[in-house]
Amino acid sequence: MTLRQLVTLRALERMGSLSGAGREIGLSQPAVSLQMKELAAEVGVELFRMRGRQLELTDAGKELVRYAERILSLVEQAPEAAREKARRRGRVRVAASSTPGVSLLPDLIAHYRRSRPDVLVTLTVTNTEDVEERIRRGDADVGVVGGRLTSRDFRVEPWWQDEIVLVVSPVHPLARRRHVTTPALAGELLLSREQGSATRTTYEAAFLAAGLPLPQIHVVGDTEAIKRAVAAGMGIAFLSRFSVSEEVKSRRLVAHRIEGLTLTRPLHLLLPAELDGAPAIRHFAQFLRGARQGSGGRERLRRNREHGRS
Repeated sequence: MTLRQLVTLRALERMGSLSGAGREIGLSQPAVSLQMKELAAEVGVELFRMRGRQLELTDAGKELVRYAERILSLVEQAPEAAREKARRRGRVRVAASSTPGVSLLPDLIAHYRRSRPDVLVTLTVTNTEDVEERIRRGDADVGVVGGRLTSRDFRVEPWWQDEIVLVVSPVHPLARRRHVTTPALAGELLLSREQGSATRTTYEAAFLAAGLPLPQIHVVGDTEAIKRAVAAGMGIAFLSRFSVSEEVKSRRLVAHRIEGLTLTRPLHLLLPAELDGAPAIRHFAQFLRGARQGSGGRERLRRNREHGRS
């Protein structure tokens, strides 16, 4: 049985005649007839009958057409699937939560791309829960998140240590304090990310563990919007020190630790439980491991940013 015979059988079923099938696939009527005779002999059953000028497939012929459709569909998909697999060997899909996705990974990815221009690294920034789901579904190759994880369906590696700090406008009364305690937050409006945000989960858990009340929360769309709103005096916020480093340096925001409250969290690398063997994914994951805190990561990141601006 050949693919050409299956293509001819499919055309015969569509067109309803030997001549029509021949026109569709570019064969003469005798050639179509010969292929169908050979196919019927190989299968060992009658595939069609002639009723006057009208051709009618037998039940066996109709069943074979169904298999032919499936086989030919796979044959048509196979080249693109192979090309896509080849492309993926040079592609890494990264999904990250807000802090690493905005404050750390863009500089690191740019640095990686300078040394590996043959590898396309894409970055999607979303919340931690969605990053986990993307890794689980196979829609991302590498995840980078902070805070607690809801599942262990994948490989989890510690990557970086993050600190959550209180940020306020430079004209806010708390900006002038040397020390800030939780009672000083009473009556403040806390600008926050949505539920599912690792930053929010971290400080809510810390307040709960300490038996402390949180200020009134107002949800703002994303970290950049929160920083702008805090700078404008709309409220206060708890944000990653990584995400506000530029604003604190330029004095657009003031950052404080809260006395008596530990607001640190690990950032994690998430990898599929079974890597598909793509060397680009393994190489990029190893690059991120080399950039982690504790092996000169902070200094490397600072140099990367300066190089990117120069």
